[in-house]
Amino acid sequence: HAQSDSPNDIVVDNTESCHPLRQTNANNLEIWLDPILQEARQLRSQISRVTAISTVYSILERLMELSSSITNQIRFFGSDYELRSDAAKLFEYVWGISKMAVRRWEEMEGSSFNNKILRAVQYAYETLPVFINLEIYEHLEMMEHILILTINTVKNCHAHRLTVAVGVKG
Repeated sequence: HAQSDSPNDIVVDNTESCHPLRQTNANNLEIWLDPILQEARQLRSQISRVTAISTVYSILERLMELSSSITNQIRFFGSDYELRSDAAKLFEYVWGISKMAVRRWEEMEGSSFNNKILRAVQYAYETLPVFINLEIYEHLEMMEHILILTINTVKNCHAHRLTVAVGVKG
């Protein structure tokens, strides 16, 4: 999959010539798509300026939650190829932004050699896009499970760091 730095290729066709069902679905997609797209753009703008690792965790966690929301929505679209395709493009865009957050995490941590959690998350990001086809139900389901595991991994890493920081100060 080619990564897009801009979601401008995500187009919702709302013309009158659309089939009425398609138009209704397109309007629903636009209502659902815009907030995710706006939040993803806002998070993307923060990544390079982040100076605290806890902020990277929070951004990455939120991007993973957005990705999970998109995969759930893809399942809802069922056999509507155009809607699934638009949602898949949005997923790829958000996934690309979350990869930026993982790279920022690595920059802040230094080498990932000794950080097993960071290495596990990097592995998911490097491996999944090669094997995932969001048009295949089993792949979509696998992606949802891996997203849940990755979200929980980041949450646990964040919680562990907070506990260690409080323990050191206390």
